[in-house]
Amino acid sequence: MGPLSIKSDNGVVKRWITLFTCFTTRAVHLEVVENLTAESFLYVLRRFFARRGYPNLVFSDNAGQFQLVFRILMEENANFIAAKGIVWKNIIPKVPWAEDVYERMIGLTKEALKRAIGRKLLKEKELITLIVEIEAILNSRQWTRI
Repeated sequence: MGPLSIKSDNGVVKRWITLFTCFTTRAVHLEVVENLTAESFLYVLRRFFARRGYPNLVFSDNAGQFQLVFRILMEENANFIAAKGIVWKNIIPKVPWAEDVYERMIGLTKEALKRAIGRKLLKEKELITLIVEIEAILNSRQWTRI
């Protein structure tokens, strides 16, 4: 998700947000990413595994730029993924049940960002902190209406 513009020592730079969501509990994990390279995503994935454990099944987004990243990761890390028992699948385009889950989480994340940031230009540390706070808010919401 992104890009988001932030302030740095080198002027204004762009950052992206990687969103992981559980299809069962709808729990969300958000990470700020420096760029959309395979190397950056691999570090994001390693942090996710270290904090949340290894999932049994991963459905990946079909966005064009991510397809290349996922394909590279699968080719270079197939043994690691298989050894951990992870099944990696691409979401079939235009499958409403799959898209609804993550699109809703993306929408909630964008709405929270818009409310918190407005037109401000944050520093990287501020963005990282805000993303973790948004993750906490999203994960504390009720599962169903009372």
